[in-house]
Amino acid sequence: MSIKIVELDWRFKGRKAFKYRVGLEDSMESSTPQLAKWLKWATETWGMSVPLDMFLSNTEFERNPHWVWHHYDSVTWKRLYLLLKSDQDLALFKLKWM
Repeated sequence: MSIKIVELDWRFKGRKAFKYRVGLEDSMESSTPQLAKWLKWATETWGMSVPLDMFLSNTEFERNPHWVWHHYDSVTWKRLYLLLKSDQDLALFKLKWM
């Protein structure tokens, strides 16, 4: 399993609120167990969060300042990503998972 870290730029949704996108090179089906571990770890580390679309559109709840997840689904492939706020959040992720 290969972890891919991307620094968000103008092409990415959520770039104003988050700095990094972390995902796996593998297909969603083969990487689901690892992604579930990441979601559990992020929740234990920073607290509950919400999907990116909800984070960006709804202001009626308290937003987690450290992370969200984003599920990208197209006709040909599916991906689940963590979006991380800062260099420090990415460093914690790397210490645990890389």
